Amino acid sequence: MASRPIELILAKQWADLLGRPALLIATGGEHLSHNEAAHALLAAAFHRDGGEARHDWDQRILMVDEQGELTLFETAVGRALSSGLPEHGTYTLKNTPSQPRVRVSALPVHSLSQDLLGVLVVMHEEPA
Repeated sequence: MASRPIELILAKQWADLLGRPALLIATGGEHLSHNEAAHALLAAAFHRDGGEARHDWDQRILMVDEQGELTLFETAVGRALSSGLPEHGTYTLKNTPSQPRVRVSALPVHSLSQDLLGVLVVMHEEPA
């Protein structure tokens, strides 16, 4: 396994401490990791240890908003990966048993030299 930049390692450690579902995604769309809360919410979408290329997993998380059905990369996550700026959105997770409504915040992870390394995605389930 290739070594990761310290910023991604620290983002993963921080995500592991959150009580909210969180995913760490590299700039190319590789799923690097997710925390326990994300595993509980999206268990069918990921291999347990991460490391999947985008084409292997992006169709497994389908969301719905006012514009219709979207893959994860057509949401705030894709916008944050493109712009390098924080993005937010509210969606319904379509391919999960409970189909919860979630608020998604995609927070870019930059290196000290301001290179975009990935995005930390934090989800908050809205009450039914």
